[in-house]
Amino acid sequence: MSGLYTNQQSSRLVDVPSDLKPLAESAAALESGSAVVGESILILGGGTGGVVAANALRNRLSRDHRIVVVEREPSFALAASFLWVMTGDRTPSQVSRPLERLQRKGIEVVRGEVERIDSERREAVVDGRPLCGGRLIVTLGAEFALTPRPTWRRRARPSNTTRRRVRRRR
Repeated sequence: MSGLYTNQQSSRLVDVPSDLKPLAESAAALESGSAVVGESILILGGGTGGVVAANALRNRLSRDHRIVVVEREPSFALAASFLWVMTGDRTPSQVSRPLERLQRKGIEVVRGEVERIDSERREAVVDGRPLCGGRLIVTLGAEFALTPRPTWRRRARPSNTTRRRVRRRR
């Protein structure tokens, strides 16, 4: 069963599938200010989704709310900027930022691997240690599984060929 929720930015009703209903209710409660004061919000994933969510929540909620971002990597890198690194227009350090910078805004950062998620209890096990929040946001992204395939050798081109093509276009 679906539920209808108001999109705060456009003030229109949005149909939300039943499996996403708890998340929609949590977001609506946070945006309306009806969330419990001093509540802890656990954000799993420090990529684009996690960093944007953490910053948006910190801007909207009082410092009574504890915001915790869990990420295994020490820094955030915007994937869209990797093209600049591949073409030599930027270095990796120019397109990434340490996640520790979030601490200046009052956002806690926990480094570790998420091993298990219990959405009903709003809990995650990170490097063997349970972390719990009043709200849970999961933005873990995708992990590439680059298992070699026989057809890749026939179709794949070496990256240096692509670099030469990019240089020729300049």
